[in-house]
Amino acid sequence: MEYSDTYDYFETLYIYGEAGPPAYIVFKDVNYTDTENLNTMNEIASSLATLNDTVLAPVYSWVGVF
Repeated sequence: MEYSDTYDYFETLYIYGEAGPPAYIVFKDVNYTDTENLNTMNEIASSLATLNDTVLAPVYSWVGVF
């Protein structure tokens, strides 16, 4: 029997489920060339990283400083 990638994903979540699934925040209609928007998105990512009881570090943001 051949399994799909989706099956493998959920099987892995079942085995290692205590970590929980990844979460994604998607912003719609954002001007990514506006520095103020980028700063706001970085602030949101930083705020999420402080939710130690519900969000496990690290929190990644592609607009952040690497």
